[in-house]
Amino acid sequence: MLLITTSTAQWLTVAVYLLAAAIWFVRHRSVGATFAALGGMLLLLVLASDRLWWWNHDFVEVVRQVAKVSGWYVLRRNYQSGGVLIVGVHAVCGAAALYIRSPRAASQAGPLLALLVFCVVRAASHHDIDLWLVTTFCGLRIHWWIELLLLAWIIVMAAVLPGKGGKRALANASLGEALQ
Repeated sequence: MLLITTSTAQWLTVAVYLLAAAIWFVRHRSVGATFAALGGMLLLLVLASDRLWWWNHDFVEVVRQVAKVSGWYVLRRNYQSGGVLIVGVHAVCGAAALYIRSPRAASQAGPLLALLVFCVVRAASHHDIDLWLVTTFCGLRIHWWIELLLLAWIIVMAAVLPGKGGKRALANASLGEALQ
């Protein structure tokens, strides 16, 4: 089976990601599927599946060991850094386009963008930042808490803030349906 037994912390993280994706979807589905709403939900689901399917981490570990033995570990790290740089540039361009198109939607997507930046920084440092955080904060898994706090922020923002247009958009949609 692809699912490997994971720790309680990993299952909790997956559950919170799925909860955030579900709330994000519920808050934005009734007022029109915008690119930001669908993109945000898709990002949360991808991050949840990455946490859930640990086989990819095992595969990466095998590739890492082969790279060390074969002598191309530095080259692999350089390619990984390049890939992370591309993701980071796309994230910045996407955030800028979202802000230009709709500043309100960008403010609602702020926690999601913060989570994406946090994931990109962790990947860019080859997770050395995780080790630094653990050693700096007396062995606490601060990176895990930061991730969960950002997810909680996403859940609160999705649950509290109205979707696109708020009540007026829903009223206009109902009026439009009544006229047809």
